[in-house]
Amino acid sequence: MTLHLDQNKQPIRIVVAGPPKTGNVWIKHILAEVYQLHIISPEPGADANELQTFIQQGHFLPHSIFQQHYWPTHQFSSLVASEHIHVVTVLRNPYDTFVSLYHFVQNFPESFPPGHQLYPLRKKTLDHPEVYAFIARVHKGFGIHLRLAYEWLASGRSQIVRYEDLQLNPVPEVERLTSHIAPVDEASIHNAISASSAEKLRKQSRRLSHHIRKATVGDWKNHLSREHLKVFRENHADLIEKLGYEVLEG
Repeated sequence: MTLHLDQNKQPIRIVVAGPPKTGNVWIKHILAEVYQLHIISPEPGADANELQTFIQQGHFLPHSIFQQHYWPTHQFSSLVASEHIHVVTVLRNPYDTFVSLYHFVQNFPESFPPGHQLYPLRKKTLDHPEVYAFIARVHKGFGIHLRLAYEWLASGRSQIVRYEDLQLNPVPEVERLTSHIAPVDEASIHNAISASSAEKLRKQSRRLSHHIRKATVGDWKNHLSREHLKVFRENHADLIEKLGYEVLEG
């Protein structure tokens, strides 16, 4: 592998930040393969103060990467800038994101006890009233996931990757992304994408085998009804459009 560090010769450290179920695991593994980075696990909590403590205690080692659902606050952005940490955010079609999130909750129900934001989805059918209510809620519902995605897109504080581009044209998309971090040769990108396929990642652990489901574009068509699309349209049309996606009529 030919690796070219950035002009400041800083060790590469990357945080994949943004909403869940957009392709974070995939891009994390691709970048880890490209740059031969250590994947940090367990990762620090989703608060800038926790990240700051994590760094001060020496846990964010050189040449490492992790994912967490941070917001692009001034505190977070100042911290990563001062530490020369690269930030990557994956955006995904909101309809596919929701379907992936729903199935993730069904696969790991023990992770979402009463009081958790995602608890209303647990052990519910897709057409359950509580599922529709979760989609509709602007706060403490799916709206917060859309807002997190939009805040990152609008902030200009992260390298944005669209899941659909990564699926359809993975090599040029990863090449574009790495050009902003530390350029690598095309062969390294091909190898990293191959090593990070959904099939290979599923084989790495039991959790990943349940975590990575379809890994496709447009799976929402197999699950969402006209009523689901209506709820999205009536409650989130503005954010969906701002994210660059079509508001569906059904």
